[in-house]
Amino acid sequence: MVTKVLEKIEQVYVKINSLFTEHGKILMFHHVSDEFVDTIDCCKCKVNRFKEIVEQVSKSYEFISIDNIYNRTGNKKYAVITFDDGCMDAYQNAFPYLLEHNIPFTVYVVSDFVDKDGYLGVDELKHLAKNPLVTIGYHTKSHPQLIRVKHLREEMYSHKHELEEIIGKKINHFAFPYGKLYAVGIKSVFLGKQLGYKTVVSTFDTYLSRFSLLFKFFLPRTVIM
Repeated sequence: MVTKVLEKIEQVYVKINSLFTEHGKILMFHHVSDEFVDTIDCCKCKVNRFKEIVEQVSKSYEFISIDNIYNRTGNKKYAVITFDDGCMDAYQNAFPYLLEHNIPFTVYVVSDFVDKDGYLGVDELKHLAKNPLVTIGYHTKSHPQLIRVKHLREEMYSHKHELEEIIGKKINHFAFPYGKLYAVGIKSVFLGKQLGYKTVVSTFDTYLSRFSLLFKFFLPRTVIM
């Protein structure tokens, strides 16, 4: 029953948002690889497909950092590129392409995944953090469905300092694992605001508008496959 109510909220949100003019979009990627990746389709993208998407988006949008989505002037639409989980294949296959083309991007890292097989290690994170085009965000301690978690602060905030010590910077942005309201829960959304994050992103699949930008602690993202 609760799940259906939360799914209905998302449907209403997306429908209302469609009534407003698009300002921009936040693109969501996970794995970028031509090798087999044992995950759902929305979490993987072939290398050439990734490059095609970036090239196509660049024709109509200006790529900006997530730090700047509330500082925009003018009428040109903008796009923010984000990667969830901190996958090593994205580091190898996508990040060099973006840096070569001077495109900013954000990587949301799960602290328990650092140095685990297939994920970014300490050295890679330090290397990324030195580049002004790269923003490191937080993606919880262990990547749970937060609606099932009792100690939300521990997952969403208490271990963030471990990443901050690695990269030598404060982390100001957060991404909900799974990202749908039925997986996140209302309490987590309110806590995201209380914890002082500048932005929190979801997986509500729609664009940024005057309406959706009001919800800076549950911003929508365009799911890329």
